[in-house]
Amino acid sequence: MGATAFQKGLGAIHALSHPIGAHHHTHHGTTNAVCIPAVLQMNRPEIEERIERAAAYLDISGGFDGFAACVDGV
Repeated sequence: MGATAFQKGLGAIHALSHPIGAHHHTHHGTTNAVCIPAVLQMNRPEIEERIERAAAYLDISGGFDGFAACVDGV
C-alpha cells in the first residue's frame, strides 16, 4: 500500500515507471523516458495546447507532433 500512496499525484509517467522499474529492475530515469511518448499521446486531448506553446517557445516546428517526435528521438 505504501507504493500506491507514493504514486498518488505523481502523474502517469511516474505511476507507470515505479512498478515497471521495480518489476524489471530498470533505472527510474530511463523508465520515465521510455514511458513519456505513450503518456504524451494518451494525454494529448488535455495537453495539446500547452505542448504546442512549449514547442513554439523551444523553436520546435510541427506543434504537438513535432514536440512528440523530439521527445521520442525521431
